[in-house]
Amino acid sequence: IVNLDRIWVNGVELHPGEYLAENSDEPTTTPLTDNYTTAHLEALLTIAGQKGGQARVTLSDRGGSVLYEETRALNGQDQVEFCSIIEGAKLWSAEAPNLYPLTVTLTNALGRVTEVSRTMVGFRQFEMIDKIMCLNGKRIVFHGVNRHEFDCDRGRVMTRELLLRDIHDMKAMNINAV
Repeated sequence: IVNLDRIWVNGVELHPGEYLAENSDEPTTTPLTDNYTTAHLEALLTIAGQKGGQARVTLSDRGGSVLYEETRALNGQDQVEFCSIIEGAKLWSAEAPNLYPLTVTLTNALGRVTEVSRTMVGFRQFEMIDKIMCLNGKRIVFHGVNRHEFDCDRGRVMTRELLLRDIHDMKAMNINAV
């Protein structure tokens, strides 16, 4: 995918051997059920180059407490699926971006760690309800602006501090789409 002056590459680039191949657009999904009160974690791992060993998935909260952990043997299959209900998960939204660290650890047949991959996961459900965009069952209202990066002193050269100040100001004015 080309995005202006950047090329976004999906997956993890590693040396040949045993590795986790993240070649799916959405290897982890987080559907909600029971009127958005029950969170599910569904992780589909694609394994390449490994015939034995184990895969362990760990989901923690921000404080480090383990919410879910499971280990599965790798018996030559290319994909391993992990599914669980996560009790008490806080839902993700733009106003409350609750994220949880998800760690995948691969070990070889000798028990040696061959790869550790970590990503942040949020529990949310986007859907169209009667032609209205909804997040976690609530209508999304867009308050947007057209923005051009410009500073009266620096012109189009923006510093990190200026960008953060602009974002803070936009959030204070209830702008949620740029």
